[in-house]
Amino acid sequence: MTPKSPQYIAHRGLWWPDRFRENLLPAIQDAFDAGFSVEVDVRVHDDLLVLSHDPPAGRSPSHRFACWEDFLDMLVVAGSGCEAFIDIKEPGTETRIAADLWARGLCGRTWLFDFGLCCADPAKVLAAAPDARLLRRVSDRTEHEPGDDRLWSGTWLDQWDSEWVTA
Repeated sequence: MTPKSPQYIAHRGLWWPDRFRENLLPAIQDAFDAGFSVEVDVRVHDDLLVLSHDPPAGRSPSHRFACWEDFLDMLVVAGSGCEAFIDIKEPGTETRIAADLWARGLCGRTWLFDFGLCCADPAKVLAAAPDARLLRRVSDRTEHEPGDDRLWSGTWLDQWDSEWVTA
């Protein structure tokens, strides 16, 4: 297998040095404008899907959240060179997330994963969006997600405590 060219992924958008811009639409748009793909986190807040790494409960009332639907609209406009890596942060949201991607024809430009191990069900994702691409995680801290290896389209390698990844 020959590795692809490096892909630049803006983790929660291009927000540095203002951490309060993480997962907000201006930071994501900045990433797309720079030609980067993005990684975002999806949660539920007031029965709506929003972009947020941390649970909305406990956030200050003034904290803003990017709406999932607005993010999808932005991804459509960004064009085929920009991909999104979507971390499913809450159990039970995987079917809705996958169905939204399928409805907009975005499955070929998105990767779904569950790094928080909220037990998102890959089979439910594929039932809602048959061409969805799922990533499993392998790191020096955790084993890869269990299950049928045929469900995974790729692997995300993480180096936390040691440099273990080789060609």
